[in-house]
Amino acid sequence: MKTGLSAALLSTISLLLLAVASSSALGAEFEATVYPMTFSNVNATEHSFNLNSTEKVVCEGAFLKGGLPTGRSPKLVLTPEYSGCRYYEGSTNLGLATISNKCSYEFTITGGSGPYSGKMKIINSGCQILITSGSCELYFEPQGPNANVKYEVSGWEMKWTLEVSSLKYTVSHACPGIAIGSYGTGEYAAKFRDEKIIVH
Repeated sequence: MKTGLSAALLSTISLLLLAVASSSALGAEFEATVYPMTFSNVNATEHSFNLNSTEKVVCEGAFLKGGLPTGRSPKLVLTPEYSGCRYYEGSTNLGLATISNKCSYEFTITGGSGPYSGKMKIINSGCQILITSGSCELYFEPQGPNANVKYEVSGWEMKWTLEVSSLKYTVSHACPGIAIGSYGTGEYAAKFRDEKIIVH
């Protein structure tokens, strides 16, 4: 009797451990309360393309759109539209900048439980994120995934923190402080919140 009970108990424990392992293997995913869910976020903070230690392009407006069409997903694709951008050398505002974008950002989750960590990939074959300011012209092309992205979840609100580093870009027409050439020093930095899609 004891042997049978012990065997049954061990079997139950084994099934529970298997369930936990399977759950862990699946990992965290992006989810919403209903589907399809559209993500349309207007940032509350600046979005910056940091080119090196002194040169950067800062945008006051960034509209991110995308969503989860059918259900939970380990990936979330968002397409940005930028406005109110300026080129800076240190703290000096050198003038207006324009960003013409045909690319999207693919976000993934790489680990953690609060905050979660993730990566960002620039996608869409043949696309460019083209930045111009006066005679200056530079562009980012599809690449990645690159770290670091953080997702901080509180109920049905999620705070995004992007410090995506080691981005490659090319200067096709000389920019202030940057000669024509290809570089791997780019960083994309931003913070924003959303109440429609979270990581769980």
